Amino acid sequence: MKQSVTFGSKIGELATVVERRSPNLWFETHDIIVTLASFQRSQVESPCVYNKEAEDIVARPETILTQLHRFLHCIMGSTSYFKSLLLALYIAATVGAENNGAKKYVHHIKVPYFDTVSMTCDHPLLNVSTSPSDVLSIAWVLPDGTNVHSVGDLNHERYTFTGLKVDPTSQSGELSKALDLYNLTASEIDEDQFGYFHCVVTFKTGNGPVAVIRWGLNVNGADFSELLEEYRDNALVGGIAAACLLLLIGGCCLFWNVRNSKQDQEMGEQSIGSDNLKTNGAESAYPQLDNEKKFHNAGYQEDNAVVDVHM
Repeated sequence: MKQSVTFGSKIGELATVVERRSPNLWFETHDIIVTLASFQRSQVESPCVYNKEAEDIVARPETILTQLHRFLHCIMGSTSYFKSLLLALYIAATVGAENNGAKKYVHHIKVPYFDTVSMTCDHPLLNVSTSPSDVLSIAWVLPDGTNVHSVGDLNHERYTFTGLKVDPTSQSGELSKALDLYNLTASEIDEDQFGYFHCVVTFKTGNGPVAVIRWGLNVNGADFSELLEEYRDNALVGGIAAACLLLLIGGCCLFWNVRNSKQDQEMGEQSIGSDNLKTNGAESAYPQLDNEKKFHNAGYQEDNAVVDVHM
């Protein structure tokens, strides 16, 4: 199938893909879903012809601008058979899932580093497992933008897929080919696997055209609750021991200072007392000599006085 577009056509119209296995996905505002398509300029009709062989990818803004520039060059350029790429942008803020009839289902999980987690392409409100015969196809979009339409599309040792039986009640039933991507298991979880995993379910009839199940894996960081629980008692005991040790050291220092200050005070008092004792002993060592000296001086003065009278 080919679709011809002319200059001025809306990008939203260009992104409409018929008979696709994975339809338009649902993303947050910062996520961008794009449709990669090949265009060729015709000398006669002057349109860029859209080829159906396309793949949905998630692109960075600089890549998008480059591809849009090529697309405009394809439409307005004068070079014959000029091939380029179109990245049709879908931003959830402007083009929501309600516009394409998709139903949204959300899961959030938080696991420790290097753990293993399983994510099913299902939701309690959707119940894909109860009616697998209604499912036409399942596709996954990983956090790095990788699209997985079949088991052979992804060769990664940390990702494995498990299918679902056609008859879930049967112990040894046949696996449904459409549901061979029903369960995604991610092992050895690391930062490069943090983010949103999108699973797109296309129905044959009944529940609507598509359903999108979003799994948020460690979106706000890994889970450290087990480590906190494991080391909480040790940390508590260590903190109490450190506090007791500091209290003991502080008490010893205080006792030492008080004891030394008392000894210094006693030694000072003893030193003052010994000095006073020496002074008092020196004064009282010759008391008789002092009295005699005083008496002699007094007699000498009396004699001088008498002499002065008789003259």
